[in-house]
Amino acid sequence: MTGLMCASIVGCEKESQNDPDVSENGNISESEGASGNGELKGEITFSTWGSLDEKKVNEEVIRAFEEKYPGTKINLEFIPEKYREKIDTMFLGGNAPDVIYGHPHYFAAWAEQGLIMDLSERFEAESDFYMSDKFATNMYDSFKYEGKSIATINGHDTFLLYYNKDLFDKAGVEYPTDEWTWDESYLCELDSVVGDGDHGVTMTRGWRAAKEALVDCNGVISEKFAAMGQAMMVNMGGAIGPIFGMLFKTFAKETEGKKTLNLATSALMFHEGLRKVKMTADVKEGQKTLVDALSPAVNSLAESSANGIDLKQAFEIAAECAERGAQATVDMMAKKGRTRFLKEKSLGYRDAGASSMAIIIRSMSDFLNNM
Repeated sequence: MTGLMCASIVGCEKESQNDPDVSENGNISESEGASGNGELKGEITFSTWGSLDEKKVNEEVIRAFEEKYPGTKINLEFIPEKYREKIDTMFLGGNAPDVIYGHPHYFAAWAEQGLIMDLSERFEAESDFYMSDKFATNMYDSFKYEGKSIATINGHDTFLLYYNKDLFDKAGVEYPTDEWTWDESYLCELDSVVGDGDHGVTMTRGWRAAKEALVDCNGVISEKFAAMGQAMMVNMGGAIGPIFGMLFKTFAKETEGKKTLNLATSALMFHEGLRKVKMTADVKEGQKTLVDALSPAVNSLAESSANGIDLKQAFEIAAECAERGAQATVDMMAKKGRTRFLKEKSLGYRDAGASSMAIIIRSMSDFLNNM
């Protein structure tokens, strides 16, 4: 059972008024980027994390680069622990590295704050970026923000899942199977911190039931949503089953009589779904629940509809908003569910429900893009 974690390199956006070597549009000026004869020159700082072996590899890469471009100097910032926190602190202090090695979860937040460069023009100008033997080009879409390319990708890692059979036996829990997905194990991991550790399994069970319900449903859009909602409500159990069941049944009600889905209808059904969830579960934004991912996505869809954005792009933006909303729960104290009893101890952990909501909206976006 493996999952992939992509790692990328991004360029920091610098403030031109504070750096004489950066032009008004954020590009490196001729005095730092290239000499009059086109030779690359200048000095940059490159940050990375990892093991000592990875540090050694990066040092070898830097030596090779400096040999190829004698006018350059690369300063390696090796940060083996609390990497994200330290980079964020460096951003706040105005001394972030020029080139940052990072995880895809980080980039949307940095891009939203205008902290990293838009690399779209460079992608268009440099055909090397699209050479699959040099870059993991099949993952580029995961590293875009509002349609802009914000990172190149130098590779990905493989994760292995280990588990203790004795502990599973003692708890009476089934062993992980080859059908486990990365999202399932990821959600279980999130839920294990402050919950029962079964959220991923519950979500998988619900969605498999929803998929089976669609096989037997030959009706219109609203009937398909209703069948999905009923299947999730019956098979997911706990508190999350009725919530997701109600959400999709609300989708069904708002699409009655519709043969196709456009952005206006999608925005409306998500708006009503959010309203119903908040009212029925007596929950609101900021309480560390799935609403914290759903609400920004709903607002985004409404804004995109008002601005005439096409359906695919609207869901791309909504997925980014949902992901940022889920990530924001890290700094929230739980106010609902059993987790609320942990009080301050619930701080510092990402909410599993918000994360599953973000995954669902991302999956919708991916489906539209693959049509």
